[in-house]
Amino acid sequence: ENWALILQVIALAIISIPVVYFLYCLAIVRSLSGLRGDDGKSALVRDTTIFLPMKNERRNLEAKLSEVVAEIVDYDEVNLLIVESDSNDGTAEMCTYFLDNSRLPSDRWKVVEIGGSGKSRSVNYAMNRIGDGIVIMMDTDTKASGWLEEIWSIMNKEEIGVMSGLEVPSKSNSARQRYKKSSDIVRIVESAYGSTPVLEGGLMSWKSEALRGFKLREGANADDAQIALEGIRRGYKSVTYDLLRFEDTKKERGALQRSLRRAQGLSRALLSNSDLLLRRIGFKEKIAILNAMCTYVFVPWSVLIFCLCSPFVVSENLLHGANTFDLMNVIFFSFLFLLPQGRALGWGSSISILSHCLLFIGKNYSIWDPGKQ
Repeated sequence: ENWALILQVIALAIISIPVVYFLYCLAIVRSLSGLRGDDGKSALVRDTTIFLPMKNERRNLEAKLSEVVAEIVDYDEVNLLIVESDSNDGTAEMCTYFLDNSRLPSDRWKVVEIGGSGKSRSVNYAMNRIGDGIVIMMDTDTKASGWLEEIWSIMNKEEIGVMSGLEVPSKSNSARQRYKKSSDIVRIVESAYGSTPVLEGGLMSWKSEALRGFKLREGANADDAQIALEGIRRGYKSVTYDLLRFEDTKKERGALQRSLRRAQGLSRALLSNSDLLLRRIGFKEKIAILNAMCTYVFVPWSVLIFCLCSPFVVSENLLHGANTFDLMNVIFFSFLFLLPQGRALGWGSSISILSHCLLFIGKNYSIWDPGKQ
C-alpha cells in the first residue's frame, strides 16, 4: 500500500536524525579534551548551599548525611538545607537527630518540613529561600566523593549556569543500560561544545543568579531538564561534567516506574520549551534541543509507525516480487532485534510510548516517593 510505504519513509527519516547525531558524537567523543574545571583550588571557594530533598528516606539518610557532612564540614562557606516532603517514616526527626550529633555546627544546617508530595515542590521551596551563590542538589540515594571542589571548579566558569554529574554506568548489558550509555555519550559531546538539555538530577548544581525568579512546573517532573532548559533560555550553558561521577544505590529497584516517570517528564519539559528553537540562543544549543525532542518524543512513535506499516508494505510486495522496500524492512527489523543498539532503541521507544499513553489517560507520574521505588 502506498500510504503505508509513505509513512514508513517519513518514520525512517525521523528515526535517522538522532541515529546520525549519535554516530557523529560517538565518532568524536574519544578525541575530545572534554569539559574541564578551572585549576587553583584555593580560588574556588564559593558561598554554597547543599540542598537535599527527602521523602521517606529513613533507610538512606544516615549514609548520605555522613557523606555530605564529611565533604563540607571544613568549609565555613557551605551550608546544608534538607527539605522533607510529606514523609510518614520520621525522616525529618532522624535528620535532626543525626545532625545534632554531627561535627557540623548547628548554624550551618536546617531541616524543614513542608506539606504536599513531589520533589518539584521541595525544589521550588528551596529555590525561593536559598541566598547563596551556588546550589548543589543531591538525591539521598546517590553516592559520590570529592564532588564539592569539582563542582566549584566548573561553576567558577562565568558562562556556565547549570551543571550535573553523570551516573557511574552499570556493568549490566541490558537494553536499558545501553540506552543510557548512548545518552551519556551524546551529553558529553554536547557539553564540550555548548549545552545539553538533559542532565542528571541525582547530583546537579546551579548558580542562583542564573535561575532567579524561576519556578518549576510541579506536576511535570524532570526537574533537571526544566532547570537545564531555563538556564539555556537565559543565556547560560547547561552541561554535564564527565569527571564528576556518582553511583545510584537504587540500582534496578523500581527501574520501570522510574523510567516511565523520567520519560513523561522529559517529553513534557522538551515540548513546553520547544519555542527555544525559534529564539536567539546558540545554534549548537538548538541542535541539542531538537535532537532531544526527536529522541524522546517523535522517534518512539516513528518506530511504532514503521513496525505497524511493515505488514502492509511487505504483503503488497509479495504479490509483485521483492524490491528495495522489502530490503529496507529486513534491515530495520534485523537492527531492532539482533543488534544491542537496536534493542536499546526498542526499549527506549517502548518506555516513551507507554509513558505517553499513560499520560493521555490521566496517569501522571508526578508524585515522587522513594519509598515505593
